Amino acid sequence: IAEETIVGQVLDEFTEMEDDIHEERIFAVQEYKTARYTIEGPLQMGAILAGAGEAELDFIAGFSRPLGIAYQMQDDILGIFGNPSEIGKSVGGDLRAGKKTLLISYALKKASGGDKEYLSSRLGKRDLGDEEMKQMGEIIRKTGSLRYSEEMIEQLLQQSKEEMRNGGEGIGDRYAFLEGFADYLLGREA
Repeated sequence: IAEETIVGQVLDEFTEMEDDIHEERIFAVQEYKTARYTIEGPLQMGAILAGAGEAELDFIAGFSRPLGIAYQMQDDILGIFGNPSEIGKSVGGDLRAGKKTLLISYALKKASGGDKEYLSSRLGKRDLGDEEMKQMGEIIRKTGSLRYSEEMIEQLLQQSKEEMRNGGEGIGDRYAFLEGFADYLLGREA
């Protein structure tokens, strides 16, 4: 998991240097950097300690990866649109750092003229002000990027649940509690 997280971090660094980012690259970063480190690894370690075999570990991987990607996408949304007092950190950090998230990539692809220029010129600006962040958020909404990301989160959640239902050999039944875990993770406001 640690090695795969490093791969994700390296991919993330290269992604930030590129101008045109494809969804597949964003999802690869999210899978290696977040899904495996935050969801898959901890669940698999717990399962190993409980005596799980290869079939269960494969099941956990299949369930965890779409869930972990969706979790990161939800975190990206909260990082722009969340309430700082609820999420426990300031918003706009990803915008200031110039992170190429799905929200940003899709918005840049769909924005035109002044909106595209506005996003591009302010993405990565370390002293980004509140009004600039608000305007960037409005552009993200206007382009349909927020809605697109929310729909993608729902698809990934359903994919994760489908993996659970198809666990085979009763494996999915033993891990049915994870469905509530998935709903909690993706329904969070903080």
